[in-house]
This record gives sequence, structure tokens and C-alpha cells, in this order.
Amino acid sequence: MSSEPNVRYEDGTEGVWIYQLVNPYNPIGEGSYARVYEAKLKNSPSEEFFAIKIFKLLDHSSDSEENHKKSIDKEIKLLKELQHPNIVKCLDNFWCQNKHLPGCWQRWLVMPF
Repeated sequence: MSSEPNVRYEDGTEGVWIYQLVNPYNPIGEGSYARVYEAKLKNSPSEEFFAIKIFKLLDHSSDSEENHKKSIDKEIKLLKELQHPNIVKCLDNFWCQNKHLPGCWQRWLVMPF
């Protein structure tokens, strides 16, 4: 079995994690709902970097969990639809399996850096 984290896309397809966080212990930004990390493509000679927003997990017993998921979905939908020089583009988004919490999936949003 591969040690690569599995990813799930909105359409239900699954894949292999292709990004590598540059410094997973040092986010370049943090807000109430997410942390942002610098990343690059794994096994690629390209020096292209990305910003990856990893949404924080909520307590499953929390009533706000459903609102949190709706808020994330809304943000991603808007970023995919809106085209403007002052609005960051959504290049990719998926759920990634949390390797520290088996069975737990986190939403990842990939943007240009």
C-alpha cells in the first residue's frame, strides 16, 4: 500500500497527492478557519510555487460543523466562478486524508503563489 495521502475530488474521483508543502511546520498565513502553506509540485523540476489553504477541522459534536462546511463550499464556488485581477484564482480543490487522524478528511484549496 502506498504511503501517499489519497485525495478525493468533488466529482467523487480519487487520486494521489501531488503537492509538497515547502515547510509544513510554518504556515505563511493563518485565519479562523484555515492555515495557508507554500507548496510545489512533487517530483517536478519546475520552480512554480502554490499557496495551499488547508481548512481546520472542527469538533464533530459541534453544531457549527455543517455551517463551516457550507462556508468552505461557498468560498470555493465563488473563487472558481469569479474572474478578476484582484481575486485569487482557485486552481484545484480536494479533500485530503489526514495522516494523523485516520478516517478524517480535510479540504484543501490550491491557489497561485
